[in-house]
Amino acid sequence: TSAKITAKALTVSEITTNDKVYDANTSATLKTVGTIDKITSDDVSLSTTATFNNKNVENVKTVNLDYTLSGEDSANYSLSDASNVATRAKITKANAVITATSDDSKVYTGLTQTVSGFTASGLVNGETISVLDGVSGASASGINAGTYKTVLAGTDENYNLTFEDGKLTI
Repeated sequence: TSAKITAKALTVSEITTNDKVYDANTSATLKTVGTIDKITSDDVSLSTTATFNNKNVENVKTVNLDYTLSGEDSANYSLSDASNVATRAKITKANAVITATSDDSKVYTGLTQTVSGFTASGLVNGETISVLDGVSGASASGINAGTYKTVLAGTDENYNLTFEDGKLTI
């Protein structure tokens, strides 16, 4: 007589993911690692990796989960529907400071003089000001002697922006 022994299908439960502050990548961390309904005496363990579906800020984001079984008895098990399992978490905005190009003083020439541009601090993971497409007003121009204020404004989907205005003095 012969018989076939099939792998026991395991169901993964109790997996949740931590929320995070925007860090320009899709990595996610698990809050609860998850359990499997294995035979108690078997040497089988579950490892799970979690990845957000994209790096951007959102209150309810899909986090994709990838499972791996390991241990001496892992060949005796299979994961049911492990390829389509996801959880939810949120990514909140990071803080950044946008500073108008440093205050500039120029001598009166009778021509229009301008100071423009801005820098940013607090951008994460090597991001540059090129990701801040919603910032505007980073210039001041004047002809006559006086002080001209550079007023910055804007929003960004991934950063809470604080603005430090500048000025041009002629």
